[in-house]
Amino acid sequence: MSYEKIAKNLINQVGGMENIRNLSQCATRLRFQLVDQNKVNDEEIKGTDLVLGTVVAGGQYQVIIGSKVADVYKEIMKLKDKNTSEETANNVQNETGTKKGVQGIFDIISGSFLPLLGVLAGSGMLKAILNLLLEFNLIDTNNSTYIVLSSISNAVFYFLPILLGFSLSKRLGVNVYIGAVIGASLLEPGFMGLIGNGNVDFLGIKLIAIDYASSVFPVFIAIAFYAKFEKLLIKFIPKMLQMFMVPMISLVVIVPLTMLIFGPFGTLVGEAIANFVVMLSGVSGMLTGAILGGFYTFLIVMGLHWGLVPIVLANLGAGGDPLYAMGGMCAFAQMGIALGFLLRSKNKKLQTLAGSSLIPAVLSGVTEPIIYGLIVPYRKTFIYIMIAGAIGGGINGFFQVKMVSYAFASFLGIPAYSPMLVYLVSAIITLVTAAFFIIVFGYEGKKKVKTS
Repeated sequence: MSYEKIAKNLINQVGGMENIRNLSQCATRLRFQLVDQNKVNDEEIKGTDLVLGTVVAGGQYQVIIGSKVADVYKEIMKLKDKNTSEETANNVQNETGTKKGVQGIFDIISGSFLPLLGVLAGSGMLKAILNLLLEFNLIDTNNSTYIVLSSISNAVFYFLPILLGFSLSKRLGVNVYIGAVIGASLLEPGFMGLIGNGNVDFLGIKLIAIDYASSVFPVFIAIAFYAKFEKLLIKFIPKMLQMFMVPMISLVVIVPLTMLIFGPFGTLVGEAIANFVVMLSGVSGMLTGAILGGFYTFLIVMGLHWGLVPIVLANLGAGGDPLYAMGGMCAFAQMGIALGFLLRSKNKKLQTLAGSSLIPAVLSGVTEPIIYGLIVPYRKTFIYIMIAGAIGGGINGFFQVKMVSYAFASFLGIPAYSPMLVYLVSAIITLVTAAFFIIVFGYEGKKKVKTS
C-alpha cells in the first residue's frame, strides 16, 4: 500500500479531516488531537499497512508507525491542503484541544517538547562527540574549529527559552512570535549585563539576579500566563487596534512579571526538583536507579515519560541529569529483547521485524517499533525488561552516572554520559541480560495483548 493510500485510510478511520483538531509527529508516531475520539475505528487502523499499534495518551490518539512516520505524515498534510476548506485547515493547524487536569498538563508538555527533540538530540550528540575528542586529546579547546562546533552544539540549549516560548505558544494557540520574544527578553544582552552587575530594580522593585540561559520552568510559567492574558486582551481591545496593542501590552506586562515573579519562582521549582533527585540518589542511588530502569518502559507506553522532559533539561542546565542515565537503561533492555527475538525466533516475520527495529534503536535510541511490535504483543517480555532495566539502572544509580548533554539512550549517545565507561558497561549488561532471558526462557506467552 502506498503512503498516499495509508494516509487516506488513516484520515477516514479517525473520523475524517473535520475530526482532526491538530496533527503532529515524533520519531515513530502520528499524534492526533481529535474532536471526538469515539469516531475512531481502532481495529481498522491497527490493520493498516505500516501501523504497529495505537495508544491513547495525553489527550492524543497516537498511531505508532516507526521509521516511515515522516512519509505518512507528509501525505496526510498534502491531503489536508488539497481536500479541506481554509476554515477546516486552520482548525487542524491551530486548535489546541487541550484537556484539563493532569492529562492536560502532560498533553501540553508533550506537544511543546516534541518539535524540539530532534534539534536537542542532534546538538547533544555533537556536544558528546566533541567531549569524546577532548577526552582522547584529539582536539584542543583553543582551536577555532572546536570553538565553532562547540558554539553550534551549545546554541539550542542557551537559547532554549526562545525556542520553548515559540513551541509552547503554538501548543496553546497564541501568538508564537510574542512567545518567542518573551523568552528572548530574558537573554537580551542589555538585561544580561544588568543581571551581571547584581544590583537591579524595575520601577523600584529589586530583581533577583538569575541567569535564564538554558532555563525551562520560568518561560513555561510565563507563556502559560501569557496564553490567558492574550485572550483577555483580545476580548476587550477593539479589532482595529489589536495588531499592535496586544503585542505591546503583552510584552510590557508579561516580561517584567517574568523577571519579578515567574522567573524566580520557576527557578526555585527547578532547583527544588533537582535537589530532590540528588537527595533521592544520595539516599540510595542503586534503589532509585533500579526502580527507574525497571519501570520506565511503562511510562513510555502510557505516554507519561514526557512529564520528565522539563525536569531533565533543568537538571542539564544545573550540570547533569541522573534520571535519563538510570531510566534510559530500559532502551538497552528493549534492544536486548529485539536481539533475543532475532536469535531465537524461527518466524521469518518476527525475525525481520526484530532486525529492522534493532538497527535504529542501537543507532538513535528510537525503540517504539520494538515496544509495539515485539514487547506489547508478547507480554512475557515485560518481566525481562523490568529485570534487565533494573540491573542497568541500579548500576548507574550506584556509580552516580549523569547525562551531561542531551542524547537519546543509544550506543551512539554513550559519550553524552559521565562516567562514560560505567554507562557503556551497564548498557551492555542490560542488553545481554534481556537477550539472555528471551533466548533461554522464550517469549511465547500464548495469549497476546492488544497494542491499544
